[in-house]
Order: sequence, then structure tokens, then C-alpha cells
Amino acid sequence: MGNYDQRFQENGYRAFGLGIKSDFPLPEFMKTNSPLPHPDVTIVCGDLSGLWVKLSRQGRYYAAYDRFVLFHIREVGLFKVEKGCSIVVSPAPHADPGAVRLYLMGSCLGIILMQRHIFPLHGSALNIDGQVWAITGESGAGKSTLTAELIRSGYRMLTDDVIAVSFNEQGTPLITPSFPQQKLWKETLRHFGEMNRPYDPLYKRVSKFSVPVTEGYDRETHPLTGIFELVKSGKNEPQLYPVSKIEEWQLLFKHTYRGFFIPDMKLSEWHFRVVTRLAGQLNLYRLERPSGGVFTAQRLAEMMLNQIHDKITMRR
Repeated sequence: MGNYDQRFQENGYRAFGLGIKSDFPLPEFMKTNSPLPHPDVTIVCGDLSGLWVKLSRQGRYYAAYDRFVLFHIREVGLFKVEKGCSIVVSPAPHADPGAVRLYLMGSCLGIILMQRHIFPLHGSALNIDGQVWAITGESGAGKSTLTAELIRSGYRMLTDDVIAVSFNEQGTPLITPSFPQQKLWKETLRHFGEMNRPYDPLYKRVSKFSVPVTEGYDRETHPLTGIFELVKSGKNEPQLYPVSKIEEWQLLFKHTYRGFFIPDMKLSEWHFRVVTRLAGQLNLYRLERPSGGVFTAQRLAEMMLNQIHDKITMRR
């Protein structure tokens, strides 16, 4: 564990509806007011070097099984995620605590959700006039920027980056809030005129910042109404259109968070069932934005809101 100088102590948090007890401070999460005698998830520091030597294969940075996933991030550390309830971390020498947190809050909890049979979708979710809509897309598509624009317009965010989708007894898909934080690039903050705010960089080598979401955060679980897939295109103007039935499955498979772990985790059958269930219930749209440097978040938000409000009006 080298010279990692983070001070280890027990901390209690809530995220994705789970009680989490962690050796590592996670200031982005919501702290619990009292100790967690029976946490859903524990995060501890431990030595995984021997296990990694035993299980690692040349050319792969992870080893995944039905019981656990072990992965290695250069200059950050080793992470083991097991049975939906345990995360062990071996920080690399001189690891940036911010980088360690980034993998704990992202990849590790994404794996925890899958191990608990909670579907993790890559993207953001917002409450828009009583309906919850997800924005999904590839990394760099602009999901967080569009989400930030909608928060600025008065709508409340449930999650950013990982969307936890479960089902109630009636089979309705539900979104459980994650934690009140966004990750925004410096360029986005500049467009919003917030470069002078004292936001913390995620870690030393990136120009992406941790932005707390306070008043614009929704702490309640809600049914999921639909999904907008945000994609870059070579067109000059933004476009919005429904996703065809044949593409709905592809969209949900493609944007499953850390979905490449699923075959080795022996979760392919579960994944297929969940995607089929969601595709049959949700409204799915594709929102294309010009791939050039033009800032289109306001226009995209306007198009998205018009589509949602038209749908609400049609139902009345």
C-alpha cells in the first residue's frame, strides 16, 4: 500500500439506496447521521497484490467471475468487488486519493449494482415535471453538460454517471438516487460562467471538476418514464427522433455501465431479461448534436423539454 497517505477511519454514507461503511472518506456521498451496524456495503483497505499475481492475465486489466471482480488501474491501485456487499482496495504507492474515489464511486459501485441484479445504465436522470427521464450516451457525448443545463432551468437531478434501475412488485422500472454531485469539464463551467467558483478537481491530472448539486437534487425514488440517447453527429443542427423498435435493445445493451464485465460475471441471461423488460416499457429517443465546438446544451434542453411536454399533453 506504499506511501498512500489517506487517513483511514470508518465513515457511514448512503448512495444508490445502500448503506455504505468505508475506510476511505467519500465526501461526495451523503453522510449518515448515525453509525451503520449492518451496512449493505463495506469498503476497506487491504493487500490484493498476491491475488492479482495469481489471477491476472497478460493484456487484461481485470479478472471477473460470478463471485467477484478484481481490476487494476495503473498508478491508482487494485480493487476487488465481491458479492454485492464488499469492496477491498489496495491503493498504489503515491496514489491520488481523488483517483481512488473516482473508481470507488464509479466502476466499483457499478459492479456492486450488477452483483445485486440492479441494472446500471450509463448516464444521468432528472425529474422533469413529475416524470423521470434518463440521458444516456457514450463518454464525451455531453450528458453531464445537458444535465447541468436542465438543473439550471429548475429541474432536479437524481443521479449523474451511473443510473441504478430496479423494478417494483408491479414490474415498473424505478430510479434510485445516487449522490448529489456532478462531474463537469472546465469548458462546461466556463460556458456557464462558473469558472471562478471554488470547485475541486476530480484528481490532479484532469481538468474535470466535482460540482455539488444541492437544491437541484431529488432524494426520492421514482418510476423511469423514458430515455434520451445523446449522440454526436456530422449534421449542422441538433435533431431529435424516436428510436426504432429494433434499435431499443442495442441502445440499452450499448449503454449498460461497465457492461463488458457481464459475460465473465455469468450475468448475460439476467442482462438480456432486464433489457427486454425495459425496451418494452420505456419511451426512447435519440438526440443528435453537432460534433463541432458549438455549445448546444440550451438548444438540446429545449428540444428535450418540448418532446416531454408534448407527450404529457397528449396523455391528458
